Amino acid sequence: MKITNFIIFSLIITVLSCSKDNTVEIAEPSENPSKQSQIIRFMSETDNVSILVFNENNNDFYYQKTISPVWAADGSAYSTLALGNYKFLFLKSEGLNTIVQPDPLNSNSNFTDFHIAAKEDPDHPGYYLPVDEIWFPETTRMADSTYTIAGKDTIRNKLKRAVSQVVVNINRATSINLFVPAPFKNGKNITEYIREIQIEAIGVGDSIDIYGGKGNVSSLFSTDQADITADGFAVVNGPMLFPPTSGTQTQVRVTLVPTADSPFPEMKKTITGTLERNKQLEITLWLTITFKFAEVTIKNISFSDGDEGIWN
Repeated sequence: MKITNFIIFSLIITVLSCSKDNTVEIAEPSENPSKQSQIIRFMSETDNVSILVFNENNNDFYYQKTISPVWAADGSAYSTLALGNYKFLFLKSEGLNTIVQPDPLNSNSNFTDFHIAAKEDPDHPGYYLPVDEIWFPETTRMADSTYTIAGKDTIRNKLKRAVSQVVVNINRATSINLFVPAPFKNGKNITEYIREIQIEAIGVGDSIDIYGGKGNVSSLFSTDQADITADGFAVVNGPMLFPPTSGTQTQVRVTLVPTADSPFPEMKKTITGTLERNKQLEITLWLTITFKFAEVTIKNISFSDGDEGIWN
């Protein structure tokens, strides 16, 4: 099926950095450190992870540079750092729908001010684009740790997704009173009657930092693409979203737009749930053979591909 989205996701891997001049790519030690500096080893099980370096100045931590390593086969990368106290923010990102703040990062950028913000939706004023898949350190303690560089050292971390995802299952039941799966036959599937699936999420974050999601805004997503199960049911892997400010619930409005020749009407359903970091909000809509809602379930589940445990 052709993909039609309000947004166009980019599947390229992007590096979170403020400028080319401040980005350092290092695969192995290339120089002998002076008495005032030291070569530090970083260890990773997965490539495409960047490290933002903040060094201490007057009891605070300010941006120094971004290390975008070329990871060696053993999962190691190196950087030469001056002796002193540091905070390291390990990041991985895919896509182009978010922006690093402050922008640009420079020597006046404080560690506590760093966050990643969603972009406003240019086609739908008042809404924000679904966000990219972003990984942050697993815990706030890991992200906020201070490291003293005084000699040879190895810096390790573990990352988890900082985002949530809405997943919509569209199944068919025998009737509104008999909640029994009614599989399609002869190669047919439920999307033959549905032209488009729209998802409006009310109550999502507009930004995120190491402490969690911030804000309470809305996001739109639309697609005619779905994975089809053996029974002819549809699975829509919907938008990635920032969790909102802690304690805020999210309303998800799902609209099923019928095909032009479908005998069934447009269908809408609003479900309330909680967006959680590194979790999918799975919504299952059971429709009857006459396209009436028979049942709706909602739950939080781990991402289907698991959490890779990027760092040792």
